[in-house]
Amino acid sequence: FGIIRDHGGSLSIRSKPESGTNVSILLPLDSAPEELVPARLEEPLEELEPTATILVIDDQEFVNELFRDVLEECGYTVHSFTAAAEALAAVRAGSICPDLVIVDLMMPQMDGRTFIREVREGGLLSPILVTSGFSIAAEGDQALRGETCGFLRKPFRPDELRSLVGRALRDGN
Repeated sequence: FGIIRDHGGSLSIRSKPESGTNVSILLPLDSAPEELVPARLEEPLEELEPTATILVIDDQEFVNELFRDVLEECGYTVHSFTAAAEALAAVRAGSICPDLVIVDLMMPQMDGRTFIREVREGGLLSPILVTSGFSIAAEGDQALRGETCGFLRKPFRPDELRSLVGRALRDGN
């Protein structure tokens, strides 16, 4: 819903018992197809740290796989978890010492905000990127801005991920 709303669209759901459910998504036409221009890809950052260890936490395994595929292709070591509590335990035990953390905000049991608070209280100083499909709330969240170094809106393009990770590793928190 956040993605639809961010693009100026609307969502309606109509449901009748024993008749089914009708979901309608309306999105505005941005441009005539012949006027569309491919997105400009950002140049890769020279400062990328291909030896960096990145911790990825997202409750959807296919999203973790996407992160792994893109980041491992860049030469990073990636550890991914579908549960924030398990990732937190691994960091606390010292079995993972990430140079960068990427965490989804909306997860069951322990959400991203709780993970960030807990890992910061435990002394982790590594930069943290947050990701979510609900972009407006996360981008405007002042508490998150103080503890994190960037926001990646879902869905994202691989070049956006590479650029943001490179910047986070170069600039830190």
